[in-house]
Amino acid sequence: MRFRPQFILAGLLFAGTLRAQDADAAAYLRFHTQAAAGDSAIVLRLKSDSSRVRFAVRPALDLRGVARAAMSRSVTDGYDVLVELTKDGRARIQEMTEKLAGQRIAIIVDDKLSDAPVIDASLKEARIPIARGKKTEASAARMANEINVRIAQLRSKGHD
Repeated sequence: MRFRPQFILAGLLFAGTLRAQDADAAAYLRFHTQAAAGDSAIVLRLKSDSSRVRFAVRPALDLRGVARAAMSRSVTDGYDVLVELTKDGRARIQEMTEKLAGQRIAIIVDDKLSDAPVIDASLKEARIPIARGKKTEASAARMANEINVRIAQLRSKGHD
């Protein structure tokens, strides 16, 4: 049986489109490290002091490294959204944070900067906060739910 070249090409294009859609879905939540001098970067303005910080264009971790999201009452004010990382996600965040003490990590949710904490030690916990001090319980629950829905979509496509 012979395959026509245009059908093979169409199949490759379709497969490429699926991978691009998966990458888009996984990009809903991303962790970016600070960019080194001379590297291409995205420049983000911090909410805390309006300073601008350069972060690597390519995320160090995305939604594929997250097992689930949950909200909890903040120890300070409002509500926090936490993510539980997968085994691979934990290993990647631990490796990344060991190398980057004293630098910031950008946590981007739905293309918006959620937080940019300074890394003071290697993160070894399975659950890490991605949005601290949300004003209402409803907004924190909405964010956690949206993350969980997107994780389920990725899992249904075979990305564990």
